[in-house]
Amino acid sequence: MLSIRIDVNLGAYSSGELLQQSNSPSGIYRTLSLLSHSVLSVYCVKKIEKWLTQPLLQRIVYLVLLLFWLYINNSNGNFNRLLIPNSFGTPYGVLVFLPALLLAAQVLWNNQWLWRTLCGVLICFTLWLTTLSLPGIIAAAGTGAKTIVWGIGVIGFTILLVLLLAFVNWMLLHMKPKK
Repeated sequence: MLSIRIDVNLGAYSSGELLQQSNSPSGIYRTLSLLSHSVLSVYCVKKIEKWLTQPLLQRIVYLVLLLFWLYINNSNGNFNRLLIPNSFGTPYGVLVFLPALLLAAQVLWNNQWLWRTLCGVLICFTLWLTTLSLPGIIAAAGTGAKTIVWGIGVIGFTILLVLLLAFVNWMLLHMKPKK
């Protein structure tokens, strides 16, 4: 019965609303239920962080990331695409194979030097992606003549990509090897 009541009484309250309602018994109950859910989420995050410190799980995660990276960069047999220069002027293949090589080395050796290098590459990639996409979004949104025609699929894919990149950044930063 208690779990049903917690689910029914959950809501999004600001800290001011919580302070105003904390004088009544239902306000205290709402405050405690929101607090218990935040404690539960912190517990889950701490549990995931503990799992990510295990060397075998780290190697499995690096292997999954390596396979995912190679899958999304699949050229479908068109290897000429890998020779085309990117915005840095280097061939696109360097951007594909450098992280793949680092991930493969991390699967094999799993040490802090490679981990720091991977973190640096991921942070640079995130900043590069942000600097490429943010000016275009700002320019398109700032003018009244241009309308942004984004469908649900494009918006959903963009949100999914941002969340996936944020999750991978968070996960990689918490996977620091012990040696």
